[in-house]
Amino acid sequence: MCDGSFFDRPEATAERGLLKADSFRDSVAAAYDLRSRYVHTGTPFGNWIGPGSTYHETQLGLPVTGDKELGRILAKAPTYVGLERVTRHALPRFAQSHGAYVEPGRSGSDENG
Repeated sequence: MCDGSFFDRPEATAERGLLKADSFRDSVAAAYDLRSRYVHTGTPFGNWIGPGSTYHETQLGLPVTGDKELGRILAKAPTYVGLERVTRHALPRFAQSHGAYVEPGRSGSDENG
């Protein structure tokens, strides 16, 4: 659902903090890895991805956590800002592709769909 239009209109304040097309799948997989770690071990990560004073979609470096694997996952995972942007872009596209969303100003009942 995150096609070229997603990557053509970045919102982050620094080039290094952008979600990138070539690493996007790894970023999404890392977000899932964080979720899994939390569910299965209770490892907290909220402070690392939470919204802060800067507007970055990804970490700007390798977080120092005391757990090298967690640091590597966090370095790849989107921040809260990145996750919010992905959701804001992908959810309406997903709903529209399944007939559950009509863009404002368009009628869902016209013949041309």
